[in-house]
Amino acid sequence: MDFRAITLVRRLHLAVRAEIADVLRDRGFADITPAHIYVFQTPGPDGLRPTELAQRALTTKQAMNHLLAGLEERGYLERVTTPDDGRARVLRLTGKGHRLTELIQATSTAIERRWEQRLGTARMDELVRMLDRLDGSTGRRDDPVVAGPERFTVTLVGERGRVFVPVPVDPDEVWGHKVEHHVHGTVNGMGVRGVIEPLDGGRGLVLGPAWRRDCALAAGDRVEVVLQPEGPQREDLAPDLAAALDANPEAGAFFDSIAQFYRRAYLRYIDGTKRRPEVRAARIDEVVGLLAAGIKERP
Repeated sequence: MDFRAITLVRRLHLAVRAEIADVLRDRGFADITPAHIYVFQTPGPDGLRPTELAQRALTTKQAMNHLLAGLEERGYLERVTTPDDGRARVLRLTGKGHRLTELIQATSTAIERRWEQRLGTARMDELVRMLDRLDGSTGRRDDPVVAGPERFTVTLVGERGRVFVPVPVDPDEVWGHKVEHHVHGTVNGMGVRGVIEPLDGGRGLVLGPAWRRDCALAAGDRVEVVLQPEGPQREDLAPDLAAALDANPEAGAFFDSIAQFYRRAYLRYIDGTKRRPEVRAARIDEVVGLLAAGIKERP
């Protein structure tokens, strides 16, 4: 399968976001990054709680709060307490934030009108209906995407002196396509980690000799397995970094393929700018460049 539909949807998404970013830059909003655009998507963030906005943008609360802090510093919005609950906070757009929201929505409207002129009203309406149907089929309209665990029972297999756990699911389907799937979890309740490999006409997780000896398991044993992706996943990333990886597929694919040790090291380097937020964008650009070049860690 060549994933033509997914590739086209992704390409269209990136093109729309890039066009909106270009318009914003030309109209004096040069401090707004592509990641910020998610905050102002229709109908806008005014009156929402940060957790509600994170759900709508399909990201984590921590990542959304990072974006909101930057927008608050730039004067686009405020986080204020609600009168009926002194602890809960909602978002209130400033005049600058309202002008930005109106420009984003006007640009989005112009893009859709251009599509309608190209397709015709009937085909445009059908496109919207089909996209809405596909959106409903994902089961993820309001919840952040989470790479959850897979549970199964299998028999350990021996092959050319090695013993491995057969993996009956396609990791690309359940966790998203990656060059390599680094996973962790348990086998009969005992911790395990490794890389899912092509094995014996399928795929599996090799168990090392020392691990098998310590856990008293061998080929032919029936085991209960729980596996999930190891380390920070794309959905765990701050929106600005996630957007940068989306915009550079080579860097994103390489990030997905490296072990959590290297992923966490890159994230620590980027997050080390908390006291110097103006440096963060430069570090993201540096990291994306290294990843695109296939470099696992900073020189």
